[in-house]
Amino acid sequence: MNNKKYRIAAKRHLETCEYMLNYLDQISDADAYSKESILIDIYYLSGYIIECIVSYAIGELDIPQSKRNETRKIHNFQNNDMYLLYRNKPELEMPIESLIKNSGVKYLYKDWNPKIRYNNMNNFRERDIQKFVELSKSIYQLIGG
Repeated sequence: MNNKKYRIAAKRHLETCEYMLNYLDQISDADAYSKESILIDIYYLSGYIIECIVSYAIGELDIPQSKRNETRKIHNFQNNDMYLLYRNKPELEMPIESLIKNSGVKYLYKDWNPKIRYNNMNNFRERDIQKFVELSKSIYQLIGG
């Protein structure tokens, strides 16, 4: 994918998450299953906000393609992607790590992975998901939003 498209995808995921968060207020308590499913989807997409904006930033770096592919065997922001970004743009490491540390949802950041969409989780608190969207948005804005 063209690295500019990663930025567009990150923005689209952010807008979708914000829309779905606004929609949650309209779901009645009687339909808790739908609300839980939407929270899982918001969490899943929020991770992709980070994934896409980091991929965009890596694509903007002057790194030979062979080096880029060598270090990105697992396409997942917590593994090789953040390491590659920090190694090549060290000025981003402290601000991003500070955002994560102060988010109150570091555990959601650490636990996110692309397979999360297959999990059945009932421990999501709406407020924590909102904070994770805020964290994703902050990282998006810091890197290239």
